[in-house]
Order: sequence, then structure tokens, then C-alpha cells
Amino acid sequence: MAKSKAASKSKKSAGKKPAVKSAKAPKYVIVTVLTKWQFWVCLLVVGVIVYIVWLVSVWPSSMGPLPVKISFRESSVGKGWVVQVTNLHEKPVGLFVLAHRERTNQDKLWPCYLSPGETMEYGWNEGWEFRSGDKVSLLGWEEGHGNNPDPSHRGKYRFDPKTAVVPY
Repeated sequence: MAKSKAASKSKKSAGKKPAVKSAKAPKYVIVTVLTKWQFWVCLLVVGVIVYIVWLVSVWPSSMGPLPVKISFRESSVGKGWVVQVTNLHEKPVGLFVLAHRERTNQDKLWPCYLSPGETMEYGWNEGWEFRSGDKVSLLGWEEGHGNNPDPSHRGKYRFDPKTAVVPY
């Protein structure tokens, strides 16, 4: 008898149509409904894209080589050499002049702001007697810092550094 009840139930359910009909989607669906987790994932992706675009727009980019010329002359007043830094750009350029003596591991740093075509000289009068083999590096900072650059902005230089060695 148990078999007949189970068999009769399966015969009855086989002939019936399902109680819930599946709805057909319209031919052209413009807007799809997202589930809660899909919405948050899409929002996160859009946020990441916006952040990357913002980061690229504000990231300091290098403008190429520093538009200045480094030259040397023998000092007429004191001892050693004098470094001449000339702005070759049509706009003012802000930079740091860094002198380094490898043998004694000494450094001297000067902030420098050059108008177009202007030349500045650094040597014995400025507190550094340049000797043969001394290294001179020029580091250009971001525009807008005026005449008072901050050496802590070493990661935000706008131009690639330029280096020269005092002649022998």
C-alpha cells in the first residue's frame, strides 16, 4: 500500500503544471537590477578608477632635463673654482645647488631662484671652496614655491637632476 500512495503522488505531480511561472524578460533590457553585493562591487570599481585618475593628475611628473647650464671658472678672489649656473629657460627656474666632496663626505646646499637668462655664481665667497673632483648637482623643485624652497620636497622635483664634476 505504501508503494501505491507514492506512485499515485508522482503520477499526480507529473501531470500538473508548476505553480510559479517563469517570467520572460523583455526583448530589450536597458537597465538591469543589481543585487546588493553587485552594487557594492560596481561602486568600489568606480571609486578605484576615480582614485587612479585623480592620482595620475596630481602626481608630480618630471619635465625632462633641467633647463640650466653648469660651467666653471677659476676663482679670481680666493682659492679654487667658481661654479656658474645659467638659466636657459624662458621662465624662472627654482633649484637647489648641491656641492659634494667625496673625499671628506662634506655637502653644502644653496637654494637658487634664476630669472630667464640669469647666471648665479657659487664658490669661496659663498662658503665653499670648490676643488678639482668636487661634484655639483642641480635639483629643480616644483613651480610655485617662490624664493623659499623646502629641501624636504626631494621627492617632488619637477626636473631631472643635473650633475657635473669640477675639472682637474
